Amino acid sequence: MIDLERLDERRIDVLKEVGVIGSGNAATSLSAMIGRRVNISVPNALLLDRAALVREFGGPDEFLIGLPLIFDGDISGRFLFLLRESSARVIIEGLTGESLVDVGDLDEYFGSAVQEACNIMAASYVSAIAAFMDFEIHITPPELHSGKASDIFAAIPTDADPDGKMIVIQCEMEKKENDPRASCYVAMIPKGDSLAKILDKLSARVII
Repeated sequence: MIDLERLDERRIDVLKEVGVIGSGNAATSLSAMIGRRVNISVPNALLLDRAALVREFGGPDEFLIGLPLIFDGDISGRFLFLLRESSARVIIEGLTGESLVDVGDLDEYFGSAVQEACNIMAASYVSAIAAFMDFEIHITPPELHSGKASDIFAAIPTDADPDGKMIVIQCEMEKKENDPRASCYVAMIPKGDSLAKILDKLSARVII
């Protein structure tokens, strides 16, 4: 059985390269959206199971905003775009120019702003993965979820073993230097033989 432990350091570096492309696309799209430059850090690629990813956010009771996307085509599975509460606040203030005290109580106006930004960023990463690995990938329209980390993950079924690891790309963005940063995570949960296909593509990109 193929698992993500086969991703050695060189393949992780290839995933980081995919993250760089996705981050660049996301920064360009967000900059156009808000009319100001957005800087996004060089991303980090991680291998995490659900429990480790929840711990990365501070525990099961931490508030998160999640945007799940089902994808199919040459490969299939799920993407999960995740934001911390502090990151959602930074994005809301950047998009609307307004401060929001309680991100857990998003009304239609603020919720739409966050979802639009998340849609742009998630689509940027999906497009980067599709182009870099030469896959044709289609995604379903996502729906915004918010709440405790444990509830977010419980509400999003996966076709993979829930104890298995996910490919996670993490980056930070800011409007300008020394501004508050927003951390975002994109988790990829492949289905069936999709993981084998991804590993094959990564192997082909690795210089021996």
